[in-house]
Amino acid sequence: MEGMVLLSNQFIDILAYVTIGIIVLYFLLFLIPLIFALTKRKEVLKKQKNINLIFIQQSHVLSDVVKLIHEEDVTLDVSLMEKIAKINQSLVGRKDMIKKEEINEINSIQNSLILLLKSDNPKAEQYKESLAQLADIYRKDSASYNLVVNAYNYWISFLPYRPLFKIFKFKQFDLI
Repeated sequence: MEGMVLLSNQFIDILAYVTIGIIVLYFLLFLIPLIFALTKRKEVLKKQKNINLIFIQQSHVLSDVVKLIHEEDVTLDVSLMEKIAKINQSLVGRKDMIKKEEINEINSIQNSLILLLKSDNPKAEQYKESLAQLADIYRKDSASYNLVVNAYNYWISFLPYRPLFKIFKFKQFDLI
């Protein structure tokens, strides 16, 4: 009987060591997705700033377009002017990512203003070219942003470590 108690105590000790070893291994292996997730989050935040800067530049070009339209004695709709002012205010000092609705609003404003420009004005052509270049840069940067966001979202939703990422309050980023 004493031999069985000794054997069961040894079994419990071995089981405890194996369990502790598995838990330690789990947390050590957690470092891999954690490092990837932190790296990708840093990239996402950098790309968010870049995309916001593109829209700030676009906003400045659109302000110049508004001035040019005024010089051409074309009257602008009051609601369009209010939308421009609202967008300009929302872009100043922004820390978070510009929202899809705001991107659509800016593009709508841009299209409305471009229609009002006279095509024979060389400044108008220059502004149109600047806006086209910004649109091309945005297209490339948004594709790159979405790739990095997908990678980040993958790592924080990696099944064995998803609960730990939730505990550490990692949140998924939205695609644009």
